[in-house]
Amino acid sequence: MPPRRKDKAPRGQESGLAVGRSGESPASHPMGQGGLPPPVMSTGENETKRRLKLISTFVRLVPTLFEGGTDPLLADDWFDQVEKHIDALAVENDSVKIMLATYNFTRDAKLWLKMIDAL
Repeated sequence: MPPRRKDKAPRGQESGLAVGRSGESPASHPMGQGGLPPPVMSTGENETKRRLKLISTFVRLVPTLFEGGTDPLLADDWFDQVEKHIDALAVENDSVKIMLATYNFTRDAKLWLKMIDAL
């Protein structure tokens, strides 16, 4: 058994935050820090934050950029890779899948997407 820590604060109190009965800090308590309820975000704000987090995670997977072009094998390889990344993120919503897949469009592919969106 390791020796007791005599020169340090008890575990969970190193940061100066008191620990509650269940081991949670006041900041993680449902009422928030200082007994105030956590801020309420609108559905739009929640959705935006969720999508930004998803994009950030997707980009960390380093998906290949897609420039477009006429080579179906390159397009198919790119699609397979992006599909694998999206599956790893367990995305089920088709519009979110499309948003992630088209996030790395460049050059001709980006121009094509703008033209399609304008229709």
